[in-house]
Amino acid sequence: MNSDSVNLTEIESNDTLATATSVSLSTASPKAIATGSINFDFDNNRDVDATEDVDLYAFELAAGDTIRLDLDGAGETMPIDVAELILFDGEGNNIAIGSFLNPGPDDAFASFLPYIEYTATETGTYYAGVSATSNLAYDPFTAGSGSGTTFEAFNFNGFGDYTLGFELVNDATTVTPPVAPPDIPVSDAPPQISLGTIAATYALDESVIVPAVVETVSDLGLDPASALGGSAITLVITTVGEIPESGVEVVVNTETNLAEYLFLFEPFIRGAEILGPALDAEGNPSGIRLNVTESNALLNFTLLDNPEPETDGPEEITFALEANPGITINPDAAASTIIVYDTAADVPARVEPTVGFTIDNTALIEAEGNTATFTFTLSEPPPPEGVIVYVNTTTPSNSPAGQTFQGLGQFDIFNAEVAGGVFPSSNFSASGFYFKITEQTATITAAAFPDAEIEGIQEFEFFLEESAGYQIDPEASSVVITTADTAESLPQLSLSVAPATLIESEGTVSVHTFNLSTTPPPEGVEVSVTVTGLEEFDLTSLETTGITGEISVAESEPPQLIFTMTEATATISLPVGNDGISEGAETATFTLNPSEAYQVSPLAAGGSFQIADTPAEVPPSPVEVERNDTLDSAIAVTPTPDNPVVVSGEAKFTPDFTSELIDISEDVDLYSFELLAGESITVDVDAISPDGSESLLQPVLRIFDAEGTELDAIG
Repeated sequence: MNSDSVNLTEIESNDTLATATSVSLSTASPKAIATGSINFDFDNNRDVDATEDVDLYAFELAAGDTIRLDLDGAGETMPIDVAELILFDGEGNNIAIGSFLNPGPDDAFASFLPYIEYTATETGTYYAGVSATSNLAYDPFTAGSGSGTTFEAFNFNGFGDYTLGFELVNDATTVTPPVAPPDIPVSDAPPQISLGTIAATYALDESVIVPAVVETVSDLGLDPASALGGSAITLVITTVGEIPESGVEVVVNTETNLAEYLFLFEPFIRGAEILGPALDAEGNPSGIRLNVTESNALLNFTLLDNPEPETDGPEEITFALEANPGITINPDAAASTIIVYDTAADVPARVEPTVGFTIDNTALIEAEGNTATFTFTLSEPPPPEGVIVYVNTTTPSNSPAGQTFQGLGQFDIFNAEVAGGVFPSSNFSASGFYFKITEQTATITAAAFPDAEIEGIQEFEFFLEESAGYQIDPEASSVVITTADTAESLPQLSLSVAPATLIESEGTVSVHTFNLSTTPPPEGVEVSVTVTGLEEFDLTSLETTGITGEISVAESEPPQLIFTMTEATATISLPVGNDGISEGAETATFTLNPSEAYQVSPLAAGGSFQIADTPAEVPPSPVEVERNDTLDSAIAVTPTPDNPVVVSGEAKFTPDFTSELIDISEDVDLYSFELLAGESITVDVDAISPDGSESLLQPVLRIFDAEGTELDAIG
């Protein structure tokens, strides 16, 4: 919307049709912009939480009028990233739903926020509703009747500040033509730009199941709208020459309305920033405008899924670099044509060459920047469209449990040198890559990435995954590599312990897990652990894995456990002893000792246990534990005048599928305490981010009695 638009601001509460904010649109004034926020409002709408909040807007349409509704994030504090947009008629019927998969033409490839274009069939009042992401089933006659969610784990705000643009279009209004992008300045030393593509259909396990893109994938059990596999086109932009600090603008265009083939939401991108879509004469997105900031840039487009397969045969989309005065174009890599097939069954059979690969250096040192060259060899020349091979990595034993090892991140991959193929594209988890080979022999040369983490020597394996389009040479299917921080680095040893609390009367078994970042030598690695409180454990019932021989106890002060690890992962299971003596709360600590054979992980050098005689004597945790959203599940605290209690908690989504889901805006942390008549209590809440900075959280503090009656509240 431009400066001719009427500006208005929503005022809570406006969660129902009866309380909707009025928007005046006419032929003389066909545009408006509403500024609002999907959030909690303690003063004006305290019974509706942030992800239940709905902002409704009312406007008039005549039969034949078209309304365009465009939702965008607003502000710098908390702009909304993903949200819902619904159009209702005067009776409250849902007549159109916007989707994050298809933002407006002006926002194509640059937003996850929806757009609606609707032509009225009847004259009357219509309503636009903005709500938190996933809040689609609310009743527009009842405030707080729905519930949404947010994606704090992915840094996506599912609620927050927005603008909603309204544009009335009819025979009497003037349609604003697309705004032309600004002119690109002339460069005195323009870099050379090359374009390549990788096009394939990917399974849920990220392997290639079809070495081409197809318009229907639901018959393969894939659902790209839910990020469950699908066809994708990767654009690879390579720059030779100096890139200005501010970047260099590159436009990749087609002669195709990409909205007919691709989801228009913001794609994954690396090495460039999205400036917006390139639009054709009709205002349809035909390409993308980029600000390239690195020598190798990648972005992934996801294809739509047609549930009803088409039968019109293969179609071509040619992506081409547009000339501009800020760049030169490599004439041998100025364009790339993709063939889009109706279904996987329509993809022609191809010769599947046998692929093998080797590496010339298996020991990389970050501080020295030495390189390794992967050489891929095909048994025969590749077909014209190339061969896409999928290379993945194993997970080192010392990687955090449950965390995917990002093997690709161990290399300075975005500054790699490539010959005989298209610059490789990462898989979703960054554990591996896809390499489109265009010559019978192809190479990738890269150095270890000099990250700031202390990792010691890490050992992992690159291996060819089974995928469609090639066979694997069993004699050249994998390579084992080590990376080290410096030439003096040693294998890194970590120790983690569980559970946090041991109860003597129950004989709780403590589990100690040792992870070494490389495979131990045949003779093993001697490990020593200093223990305070070892006398609290039953050493006669000790059990181990990955350890050869006995565990000895060194009579030092405090004592040490000494043993030999012969596997990369070893465990000690050690039950707490029950001496039958009431001793109150105790603590035991296990700490790795340094060695000439390994270095100790700075992040996992040991752990501690709280020890209680009985379950009733387990002290309350200083950290809030979900769920505690009701009076019955409140965490008991026992403050005294001399000993105040401090508890650290977190407003968060708890993925407990055994009961009703509670999102971050609905999360309540309840604590119980005893007061005598006449006693008073002070409760103080501070909101901080995990890094210690000020939090955007605006907590509400309420005090209840034992019956749940609210005694006081402040927001």
